[in-house]
Amino acid sequence: MNQEAPPRLPQEIRIGALVGEGRRSRVFRATYNGALVALKLYREKYVQRYRQRYGNSIARFEHDRNAAFYGVEDLRRYVAKPLLVTGEGDGMSDAFVQEFVDGVALRTLAAETGSVPKETLESVRFIIGAASAAGLHDIDLDPDNLRVRHTRHGWLPVLFDFTGASCKSCLVMKQRLESVAKNVQGSARVVIIDVNSQKEYSKKRWIQMRILWSW
Repeated sequence: MNQEAPPRLPQEIRIGALVGEGRRSRVFRATYNGALVALKLYREKYVQRYRQRYGNSIARFEHDRNAAFYGVEDLRRYVAKPLLVTGEGDGMSDAFVQEFVDGVALRTLAAETGSVPKETLESVRFIIGAASAAGLHDIDLDPDNLRVRHTRHGWLPVLFDFTGASCKSCLVMKQRLESVAKNVQGSARVVIIDVNSQKEYSKKRWIQMRILWSW
């Protein structure tokens, strides 16, 4: 198994336990100037791929997309706050520091409760509409990536993954969503995905996923 190189980080960042990992990155609980944060460290394969394709770091790519969503006032309550990028000529590892989102994966909540709460569905539809109105597309609403946290308004979703979804991943996402539908108890579930090409970044076309759950 390939070993990841030890990260090179600014002294104000203190790395803690691994809390998740995916194809592009590993996510750690960390502190930044003493505050709890999420630290994303990117796999070298994707560090090189983003630099070659976009002439930019994957950390900067994700930060700037996160910042664009966070910059829309109507969306801010549903978006993790972007904080810091490292690895841009500073000798540090490619990393992105973001607000730590405390909550559970949508898939987990659906499996435990047997449904997706009404307020979660309404919020997802609102996010899609508000993002579209602001010209923001390619929203990652994979049930494993979308976290929900309990508030006085119920279970509200929080977006935190902004690396983007390619057309190739549409089928994978559809299969995952259908898996959620099949594996929770209760009446029949229907998952509808409307994929619509909206905006081009560099030479690669990204997509917007309109996802509606009928429970």
